[in-house]
Amino acid sequence: MSYDAWAAGSEKIAAEDGKGMIKTIHNPTRCGKATAMNRGIALATGDILLFSDARPLYNADAVACLISNFANPDVGLANGSIVYAAQGDSAVCSNNNAYGRFENWLRKNESASGSTMTVHGAMMAVRKELVTPLPANIINDDGYIALKVMRAKKRLVYDQRAIASTAAPVKMAGDMERRYRISAGRFQLLWTKGLLPWDNVAAMWRYASHKIGRLLLPFFLIIAFVFSIIACLSPPCPPLPFVAVTIAQIIGYAAAALGGILHFTGHKMSIFRLPYYVFIGTFSSVVGFYRFVFNKQNVMWKRSTRDVQ
Repeated sequence: MSYDAWAAGSEKIAAEDGKGMIKTIHNPTRCGKATAMNRGIALATGDILLFSDARPLYNADAVACLISNFANPDVGLANGSIVYAAQGDSAVCSNNNAYGRFENWLRKNESASGSTMTVHGAMMAVRKELVTPLPANIINDDGYIALKVMRAKKRLVYDQRAIASTAAPVKMAGDMERRYRISAGRFQLLWTKGLLPWDNVAAMWRYASHKIGRLLLPFFLIIAFVFSIIACLSPPCPPLPFVAVTIAQIIGYAAAALGGILHFTGHKMSIFRLPYYVFIGTFSSVVGFYRFVFNKQNVMWKRSTRDVQ
């Protein structure tokens, strides 16, 4: 489906189902999500902005739960949970939900200690006074807004009561394309001048340990693996614990490779599903780094195939 046809369909649905309560802002030229968001931000009149995507279906009380957090004047942004529904390849759905549970555990504990570092652009409420126009070339609009809120010394909270569901990509390729885009966007945010909250030590510690560390992890893993092999093959023989760690690395990568082979040959990955998913998720930042450095990541979203019911 062409962009014009898809946009026209969205406008029609909004007009028919919105019963006059939904105002659509359509630009016939495709300019990217950040530019579209700026148009909406400029016209919004409320104190709280709610950002979403086209696909998520919110639980009936989700918005009320998010808004309730702003009774605390220290809260600048509230975020909820996204649950993936199986569409096509069930492994993509189960992997995303397994990762989501871990991520939500981190967000819950980060919120309890001050602020969470991960936000979902598909379900995000923000004080309008904290939202400035987004650069047209920004890839991760949600991450950009979150950093702006942190720089204003306001809290980012995760509310586990606010839940929305969305269809997972039909194929793993669609999920990986999303991860490549996100990783490229994270490198872009690191490189954006005046964005990181350097004057907020607690926020920078959380951001460095949660976001920056995760981006750099595959590069550290590559270095560790190469030097482990070199050390094991060079005389004299290294201590037994060092050899055991090297063997553990080999087993882990072999399990991930086997999981990939089973996946692409149409077999259930069973116990090899998780190491494969963790591997491709971790090393997606290498592809993201390449796309960022060589300006290969387009701000226009590449839609993944999803069978939305």
